[in-house]
Amino acid sequence: MFTLKIKAQQSDSYSSRTALIEKPILFGAYVAPGMTTTLGSRFTINAGFEVQKKIISRLNVFVNAGVIHFKSPEYKAGVLPDFIMGEGYEKNVTLIPVKAGLRYFLLSRFYVEGEAGIALDTQGGSSFVWSPGIGLVLPGGFDLAVKFDNAPNHVAARLTYHFGSGK
Repeated sequence: MFTLKIKAQQSDSYSSRTALIEKPILFGAYVAPGMTTTLGSRFTINAGFEVQKKIISRLNVFVNAGVIHFKSPEYKAGVLPDFIMGEGYEKNVTLIPVKAGLRYFLLSRFYVEGEAGIALDTQGGSSFVWSPGIGLVLPGGFDLAVKFDNAPNHVAARLTYHFGSGK
């Protein structure tokens, strides 16, 4: 007599794609190059860390902190005028955003997110920041998102690696 046994298993690719919504807590690091929308298409670079926690099915809460760096043609009060600094003087600007947000998975790998918080200027001052985005979970613990940040009004492509979520 012959017996046929069939056992269903999830593939590694399915499990790595859904890891970002299945694991209770994830730690990640990201890099997000972008371009400003109001400063004459200036290059920006953003990098930082993120902690993400599943709160209910398909909905995660996250907090992140990082650094955004870009060159600005705008002057702060008290900076020397053009005729002393010369034409084309640009000021380096570094912001430290600290934000919290929600990430909702519309499909197993596709999500929308919104976040808000504060950005501290390393030269003094701070401002309220907000950022909507859309993203896609990739195999191997990565995810790729396109997002808009209102400080410094830029669009960026963010690549995040979530530690321990890849196969």
